[in-house]
Amino acid sequence: MVLDDWHIAEVGCKDDPAGAGNCRLDVPWLNLMGARARASIKRGVDNVIVNRFGPLEMAGHGFRDAILAASETDTPLVIAVPEFQFEHWIGFSGGMTVRLDCSLDSVLAWWRGVSRTRPSEGHAHSHACERYK
Repeated sequence: MVLDDWHIAEVGCKDDPAGAGNCRLDVPWLNLMGARARASIKRGVDNVIVNRFGPLEMAGHGFRDAILAASETDTPLVIAVPEFQFEHWIGFSGGMTVRLDCSLDSVLAWWRGVSRTRPSEGHAHSHACERYK
C-alpha cells in the first residue's frame, strides 16, 4: 500500500498462456508500480517496505528504482531478501545493509534506531544502516 495516496499495489499476475491455471508475474505492471513507489519516495516518506528483492530487481525491473530511491533519499528500507539472493543483495546495496531476524521485535528495535521522528545525537548525517550497526 502506498500510504500517500492509499493505493494498494497487489502482486501483478497474468494467466499462464499455456492455460495450466498458473500465473506469471506481470512485469510491465510491476514496473509501473515500482515507478509509482519511486515517485512517492522522492516526495518524502518515513519508511519503505518492499516484499522481496529478486531476479526482476537484479535485471533492472520491478521495484528496483524504488529501492534505489530509498537509498538516494536516505529513507529506511525494510526488504525481504531470500537467502540464495543475499550475496546479490549485498552487491546491489553496496554493503549498506543491516540483516535482521524475521521477527517483529527485531524490526521494531531496528526502527527505533533509525526513525527520523526520534533522531539520535551525533547521527544527523549518517545512513540508516550505519546508525543501527
